[in-house]
Amino acid sequence: AVMQDDYSQKSNFQFQTNRTLWPGATLDITMKSDLGYSRNQRLQTDALGVPTFSNINKRQTLERTFVSFSSLPFGLSNDNVETVIRLYNQRKAEIDAAADTTNRSARLLDAMATSFREGFESWQFFSDELARVLPGVNWTFRWDGIEKMPLFKGLAQRVFLEHGYQSTYTENARINDNGRFIEVQQVKSGFSPLVGLNLSFDERKLNGLLTATGRYSVTNTHGFNASARSVISLETSHEFQLQASYLRRAVPLKLFGMDMKNDLEVTLNTQVRRNRRAQHDILNYKGANGAVVDGTTQVVIEPRAKYTISNRVTASAFVKYEGNFSEGAANPGFSTTQVGLDIRLSIS
Repeated sequence: AVMQDDYSQKSNFQFQTNRTLWPGATLDITMKSDLGYSRNQRLQTDALGVPTFSNINKRQTLERTFVSFSSLPFGLSNDNVETVIRLYNQRKAEIDAAADTTNRSARLLDAMATSFREGFESWQFFSDELARVLPGVNWTFRWDGIEKMPLFKGLAQRVFLEHGYQSTYTENARINDNGRFIEVQQVKSGFSPLVGLNLSFDERKLNGLLTATGRYSVTNTHGFNASARSVISLETSHEFQLQASYLRRAVPLKLFGMDMKNDLEVTLNTQVRRNRRAQHDILNYKGANGAVVDGTTQVVIEPRAKYTISNRVTASAFVKYEGNFSEGAANPGFSTTQVGLDIRLSIS
């Protein structure tokens, strides 16, 4: 008799907590680890019922929260490719110096996998297997009530600050008679947002209602595939958003001998997104930027002014700039500028 035997198992650990640091300030902490194991094999029994196993395929998966500050701008962190290369060269020197050359390629791959994880991890207080599976800390910080501080007191009605950090480490491993081999690794870390601010100002101070929202987020994704041997891939994403609105009521306007008082609203919408892909060759390292594969930068800037003459008549003027620029491509990109006047009249 011949049959296919499939077995899978998953283990999960998760910890979440919410803490009030002081009035108006909260901190959310998350720690999580997901472990998976699967085995596929072909089972054949003879006439006496003696089993024979063949085509055995075992796999392990791991996904856990991680602490890596590689996404911090301006090179403020040591969790980078340079650290990975330094750790790998140290392990490689020990392997090359050993008299036993058995399974040298497998040991070099294992040295690379361990150096990849350790080189990008900032906080780790354990070693060996515990260091591989225990989760790191992710967090979200919110602070509402900053307007009570002397800097904003009497000017702002509400100031809200937000900061969040999320990072995950993923690995897929294959197990056979020769041991355990990590085939794919990935570290995705980022601040979403690194800084986020919501502001509302006192209408009486500015003769109108001014609100503004600003966010800056950054994410890095480093990947290593054993089939590519010495190449570490990198995907970087930066995003900046700014939205502001100013509304003033009862703005005087003399038109056709009439003295009208209507609403004026001025808005600004700005978005800048930059995505970039690069590769690092650990055997031929060319600096922090690596070899650029491609990249795109998207820019949107749109100021707009809207004047409400009555419930039935509104007029608005706007300027909108859009740019889409490419890096490492034959087409460098394009940009457009729109200028317009929009008048809406409702008749019933």
